[in-house]
Amino acid sequence: MLAWVRGTDGGWSNGISIGRADVPVQRIVAHWFNLPDWHGPERLTSATDDGGQRWWSGRWVTEAGGWRITVDVRPDHQRVWTDLHKADVYVMTHVMELRRADGAALTPDEAEPLLAALHIGVSFALGRWAAPMLPVGEGADGKIVWEDWRPLHCDPARFPSPGWWYEKDHQAPRRPPEPRGPGVR
Repeated sequence: MLAWVRGTDGGWSNGISIGRADVPVQRIVAHWFNLPDWHGPERLTSATDDGGQRWWSGRWVTEAGGWRITVDVRPDHQRVWTDLHKADVYVMTHVMELRRADGAALTPDEAEPLLAALHIGVSFALGRWAAPMLPVGEGADGKIVWEDWRPLHCDPARFPSPGWWYEKDHQAPRRPPEPRGPGVR
């Protein structure tokens, strides 16, 4: 792996892929960094420190082109997002799972175009770079058989953008109503 060290506080790497990208996996899990409060209608739950349960709207699921894409927002997103704007930092805000819609196995090579399209498409919508990073592929037994540790473009979330993202509407864009009136058929 090619890497350079600039000093005790920095450097860079061009990344590394661990495992074969042509091996069948059941799912790929990736972590999104610096996404706004993108959450779907499905409710999620987690245990609290006092033994109770915490519920929040946090899961967005869609199927497209034979893929099932599930995105979960972290339960403390609002607090983390507020703090995120105080410095140029990168925070894992969401977790995404990719599967075949029909439940069949996939390979990381087959999922690469989808990961790239999501990276570019979501970044375009935000007006700044956001990225699904550190994807891992799990086999049918749940063991990790593939990992991708390459750096992707991702901007700090400190600066709001003029993108067209509206975090409260998670549906596909709707066509405007057809004009009605005299002379319109």
